[in-house]
Amino acid sequence: MIYNDLPNNGAQTPVAVGAKQWRRPFDDLTDELVFTQEYRQQTAEFKPARLDTPHETLPDFFLVEEGPREDIGGLLKWTRTYARIPPSRAVYESYSWTVPGIGSEAVYADVNISSNSSAAGVTTLTTSSSSTATVGDSVLIDYTFTDGVTGTQYGRKVLRTCLSGTSGTTVKVSVISEPGGTVTYNSLRKVQPGRDPKTEEVWSKLQMDYFLPGITTGVTAPEDIPVISALEIFDNTGRETTSFTATTSPTLTAWRSTVAAGTWVAVVSSVPRRWLGNIYERATRYVRAK
Repeated sequence: MIYNDLPNNGAQTPVAVGAKQWRRPFDDLTDELVFTQEYRQQTAEFKPARLDTPHETLPDFFLVEEGPREDIGGLLKWTRTYARIPPSRAVYESYSWTVPGIGSEAVYADVNISSNSSAAGVTTLTTSSSSTATVGDSVLIDYTFTDGVTGTQYGRKVLRTCLSGTSGTTVKVSVISEPGGTVTYNSLRKVQPGRDPKTEEVWSKLQMDYFLPGITTGVTAPEDIPVISALEIFDNTGRETTSFTATTSPTLTAWRSTVAAGTWVAVVSSVPRRWLGNIYERATRYVRAK
């Protein structure tokens, strides 16, 4: 059998035959990053190629697979598949995320209550210095209730929303009343109302990054691929928790800044997986802070 497409050396070295078969591996990219090429070579001269070997004319494409060999009368016929390291890409999709809680403890300083009055269903509290609370804010009010019969005193704390007319050192809230005794107001502080952790369907970004150990700068082996850690919240004892407070790490203040900036936060630690040949794909899930 005569092969007119073989060079004069009689296929002592691998000979590419026919056209490259190009593929687009990702629907969201137009790049043709992978191709398969048929090769032939004298059976006695054949040696398997090492993965990651650059293509002879396209050096940014690397061998990721060498197909089964077929003997066609003194010659071997087989295919080689080459791929270029893909560019980073992002896939956007919904994701079920447990949104962190926000502790309702005070994140503002206590201010002393110097006087009070109640009328028409409203308790007005005057403070010795500004609480910075305004209409719609929440305040935590600390007071003492003295039982009129036994004289026993009880410490109380109550959360109220500031009503119209609140500003500076004047805080107006719905009336605070306890029958059968007297109320002595001690202090108040502005607080955030807080929320419990809850699972929601949210918009997410699955970030895909690609690495070829030995070729990608700084990555000589798969274990060198950087892992991006997911968001973790620790309380002041070092235990992991699911809610932000003034004393967690990160703090509630820091988280609010992240939310205000619209920052994407990693919520699933990155996981590297083999993509083609020795090329690895690292997937990291992000959501908008909220």
